[in-house]
Amino acid sequence: MCRHSSARLEQAIPLWRRLGYQLHLWMCKSCRRYVFQLMFLHQTLQRFSPEAESPNSLSPETKLRIKTSLRAETSNERPPRA
Repeated sequence: MCRHSSARLEQAIPLWRRLGYQLHLWMCKSCRRYVFQLMFLHQTLQRFSPEAESPNSLSPETKLRIKTSLRAETSNERPPRA
């Protein structure tokens, strides 16, 4: 149920799975509570962390530092310290 709950927030799920999911939630109070809490956390994180959704939120210096580190990792060298 946990997997289906998080998948439901991230993507569309097939109709037959969605119906089974809703039926289970209708019968299971604990899962309803869990889904409510999961949705609350998801909405809260989206509301208070809009920059986490944007891939352009890093500064150019940070992007360069990450690129340098990744290249050094692939060539088994240590990145230069700034």
